[in-house]
Amino acid sequence: MSPQRSRPSGSALPYAGPAGVRLLAQQLSAMPAELQKELQGRFRPLIKAAGETVKRATAVKASWSSRIPKALRLQVSFGAKSAGLRLTVLESVAPHARAYEGITDRRAIFRHPVFGDEDVWVAQATRPFLWPALQATRGQVVADVEEAIDLAARSVGFR
Repeated sequence: MSPQRSRPSGSALPYAGPAGVRLLAQQLSAMPAELQKELQGRFRPLIKAAGETVKRATAVKASWSSRIPKALRLQVSFGAKSAGLRLTVLESVAPHARAYEGITDRRAIFRHPVFGDEDVWVAQATRPFLWPALQATRGQVVADVEEAIDLAARSVGFR
């Protein structure tokens, strides 16, 4: 990967991170519908492949659970306001994921009743899996997304 590349618009716009993907989605919305569909069709699978890196890393970090890795879902969106990759955990499959990630109250522990007995509560340490995986793979995912955007843009004639 060369350090200086032409972007789809011909300018040096940084298409990295969430702001870059939103900017790309906004620019796509200004293009003719046929070109939008062609571009999205070309880079949606490439960007999804980049997101699979995070999904695999998250599954490894949550391998102590039999349900969390199965509950991971990856979505690619190109809406002008919600463009990007979204990795979610289905609450219906892994209801314990939020507590273990520490999302409920941002502490290192969470409390729960023992086997539903509301008279006996215990404190349990969180076991974050999503945030550490995101941090560990961030650089690679950004590079993969940038490359996917460049490949898709070049494939339809941008330089």
